[in-house]
Amino acid sequence: MSDTIREWLRADAEQRIVDVLDDAKRGRVQRIVDREGVFELTFRADNGQNAADILSRGGPSDD
Repeated sequence: MSDTIREWLRADAEQRIVDVLDDAKRGRVQRIVDREGVFELTFRADNGQNAADILSRGGPSDD
C-alpha cells in the first residue's frame, strides 16, 4: 500500500501545501514527518451535514 501513502519532510510539506492537500483530496494519505513524530493527513468528503445537525440528533443510549 505504499503507493497510496506519500511521505513528506515537514519543511517540504510546508513549502508545497497545495500539493499535499490536493493529493489527500485524491485519496492518497499524506504522511508528514516531523522531528517529534508523524502527521497523517486524509481527506473526507463533506456529506452535506454540519456538525451541529449531527450532534443535535444524539447518539445511542447504553441505558
